[in-house]
Amino acid sequence: MKPLLPVAGRETLAKITCDILAASGRLTGQVHSPEVLRRVAGLVREMSCYYSNLIEGHKTTPWDIERALKQDFSADETQRNHQQLGLAHIAVEKLMVDRLAGETVDVYGSEFICWLHREFYQRLPEPLHWAKTLSGQVYRIEPGRLRDFMVDVGQHTSPQFYGSKDIIATDRLTAIAAAHHRLAWNHPFGDGNGRVIRLHSKALMIHHGLDGGGLWTLSRGLARHRLAWIHPFGDGNGRGIRLHSKL
Repeated sequence: MKPLLPVAGRETLAKITCDILAASGRLTGQVHSPEVLRRVAGLVREMSCYYSNLIEGHKTTPWDIERALKQDFSADETQRNHQQLGLAHIAVEKLMVDRLAGETVDVYGSEFICWLHREFYQRLPEPLHWAKTLSGQVYRIEPGRLRDFMVDVGQHTSPQFYGSKDIIATDRLTAIAAAHHRLAWNHPFGDGNGRVIRLHSKALMIHHGLDGGGLWTLSRGLARHRLAWIHPFGDGNGRGIRLHSKL
């Protein structure tokens, strides 16, 4: 789990952070109407849901999501389930944004992370509350409850480290990325970890004023570079991924 923040390339990461902050500020500055900002952020939220599904390997088109928002669901069970997952993502992200705007929240605490998971699963139909282990054993996913089986992560520092005021501004995005990685590594819930962790990273960006008013989304970047972080081959990943991107 250590180092908790990268040691190598810190200056490069700091420059990237400054570039992202500047670009985010320019993006937000182009929208002068609060109502237009709210509506565009809502469209980006739907796009984020599409990419979040894509990251999980679920090809749910924007049209499928638009239909689901109108309660028009596919007759195909698998596609209908993907639509339900998308709806839950959109609803919880909006609820999260409203909560962060209306109260002081410990976004690094386990209560908030469990709250995200609970709100997400409470919006899913009963059949989606079940999952299987690699060996095929079926188990029920308890909304908002931390996983208490098959856990062996050794000694580690909790994500609350990343909320420290000692982390300087040019390290903040790196700290958010590191917190995202540590949560994914810990795999805190029986299922739904990826979606909840992406929502949590969005919350961290809102908390630190880095989300550009909701006009850009982390999930899009992750989905577009999915091959880079799943590292599909024993070697040659970089060259293969660059050739794939050119296609």
